[in-house]
Amino acid sequence: MNEKELSALIEQIVANVLAEKTPCPGAASEEGRDKILVVGDTAAVPDALSCGAVLCPLADYEQNGNIRRYKKVVLAKLTLLELADLALGRASCPAVQAAMEALLNGMEVLLIEEGLPHRGYSGKGSTRLYALLEEYVRTLQSFGVKSYAASRIVTPAPAPLAAPKFEAPKTATPTGTGIKNPERLITESLAKNLAAAANGGTVHLMKNAIVTPSALDLFRSLGLTVEKDL
Repeated sequence: MNEKELSALIEQIVANVLAEKTPCPGAASEEGRDKILVVGDTAAVPDALSCGAVLCPLADYEQNGNIRRYKKVVLAKLTLLELADLALGRASCPAVQAAMEALLNGMEVLLIEEGLPHRGYSGKGSTRLYALLEEYVRTLQSFGVKSYAASRIVTPAPAPLAAPKFEAPKTATPTGTGIKNPERLITESLAKNLAAAANGGTVHLMKNAIVTPSALDLFRSLGLTVEKDL
């Protein structure tokens, strides 16, 4: 080996040693920050849920195999199979396994409702199948999974002012969800409007209202109670 080759070899060895000591990109910026495991696209996690934490894809869990390294788990998107398997307690894939481990360890698990695969079919096809999938969602909630829907975020109403002294406090007039229907027929399209305005899980109809089977199936699939009291 001549002097030129020896010099090149030394330079290569020094470069390799320095590369081993150089931290991975982003490692310094992640130091001391909470980690959140995301099932699905990390970009689908709202800022309100991340709160400056490091969002880790499912591949990170598959590589490390330690659910305790994360502060919480966010289910940003589930397939129909993953939804069913998680509700039935079948650890069939890494996504379901991670969620089950988190729940068993008492960790916070959040479900982003916009990522539920069946929600886009509401009112389109089999209402009984849709109701079954919704029952799976309620089962996850009974396990301790918290639902998150950006569409339902509302600004808290300001606290009411105290009633003036010696004056009876004003009482709020109760509002119902009954909609006048001259034809006395509750169709599926009208049922969707009533369901959207439902208060406390109950839809109030007129006493002589006629509810079509498809409208009744829609109410049931959404877990709404129908009362004829107007």
